[in-house]
Amino acid sequence: MIDKDNYALIARRTNAGNDGRGSLWRVTYGDAGNLTDEELIARRPAVLKRLLPGNPNPEEYTITETIQFRIHNRCVRKMREGRILLAADAAHVCCPWGGYGCLSAALDVSGLADCLIGYYEGWTDEDILDLYAQIRRQKFVDYIDRRSRKNFDRLRVSDPDTILETDPFLALLKDMEGDNERTKAFLMVSTPA
Repeated sequence: MIDKDNYALIARRTNAGNDGRGSLWRVTYGDAGNLTDEELIARRPAVLKRLLPGNPNPEEYTITETIQFRIHNRCVRKMREGRILLAADAAHVCCPWGGYGCLSAALDVSGLADCLIGYYEGWTDEDILDLYAQIRRQKFVDYIDRRSRKNFDRLRVSDPDTILETDPFLALLKDMEGDNERTKAFLMVSTPA
């Protein structure tokens, strides 16, 4: 949801009915301002009423889990220090929208596994671990972080009334809406940001 006050990712996790009632939803939203945890919790019913389908009152839904965090991106200076190697969220975190955290974690672990196997099998020396740390950190900084921040800005600073004219990626997604074959073909070939 593109909104300057309460930008959000709202996804139905289970389907209990066409109207969404009885479904389990994941709602990740930002709240404008520098609020305390108590202030965020106090504002939550009004925010959820505004964001959720059907504009439900608090007695119409049950909150099963709450995790509060400040949305931010960050990366360690070094992913290797001696015998310590970092990967995934231990090395870097990013905005939860877009799947980039999961993607970069998988790529980190895959690359690190290949390096460790090569070192163990004697195909390379220990320098391969420094190369892993350097390359994976650079990939995060140059690609993942930049795309993640773009997704974050897309939600919190874009104008929802003009976004389809100003954001070619979202316009493309909107154009494919309801066309399962075209959407599948797009997902199998491309993941632009």
